[in-house]
Amino acid sequence: MMERNQIRALMNKLSKIKREYQKKMQERTVLEAEAAWRSSWFEDKAH
Repeated sequence: MMERNQIRALMNKLSKIKREYQKKMQERTVLEAEAAWRSSWFEDKAH
């Protein structure tokens, strides 16, 4: 019984970490897209 509770707690923790990781990856994707957009905008202005 104790082991089951420990496994459940670890699974919950893992699930939370997975959600946080996915959120960070989404934020990173948005930031990279914004940086690429800015870069292309500045390149256009330089020409």
